[in-house]
Amino acid sequence: MPEVIQKCGDIVARACDDSSIRGTLNSDIVTFGGSQIPSGGDGEPNWDKLQPIEEDIYSALTSCSVALSKELPGWTLTRNAFFRKSIKVNGMTFSVNRGASERNSVIFFRPIGENGSLVPAVIRQIFAMPTVSQSQWFFLAVHRYQSADAGIVDPFGRYKDFGASIWSNTFADLVEIVPISGPIYHAILRPWD
Repeated sequence: MPEVIQKCGDIVARACDDSSIRGTLNSDIVTFGGSQIPSGGDGEPNWDKLQPIEEDIYSALTSCSVALSKELPGWTLTRNAFFRKSIKVNGMTFSVNRGASERNSVIFFRPIGENGSLVPAVIRQIFAMPTVSQSQWFFLAVHRYQSADAGIVDPFGRYKDFGASIWSNTFADLVEIVPISGPIYHAILRPWD
């Protein structure tokens, strides 16, 4: 075994061994790629305080309701939900975008029914819907970041496995639904001027 690999053994072991330490490989796999377990945020849903779902969000739910019904046992489409400002999922806080700051409101997700690349989006709403078994499913209503203009050269384009890319700073009008049971990833954005 090459000497450089032998010397890196302790560093790799520290980065991979303990899933309870933030920033380790196992922690990141559990946080970002494992099952999503919501907690915290604005408290448990009070089903007496259900509110109507905005029409465009309800329309997005309707368009993916068949796929969601297959993926989420006991879920049925309703016109009302319990809304939250934030939610913790496996230790990461996700929040509704409030305009001035996008902190915790930018994610990467895989669209329902697609097996392709992850896409960036901003969280518009976080809500829970009751199930037939009196539990709940949590959802994000998001707007995707639009692709960068055709004339923009993406310096990351040559490195597909790296996972970074250039996106526009404008959002699509279309609302998409992201069940919290699927993979969602906290995003880091940097302006590229």
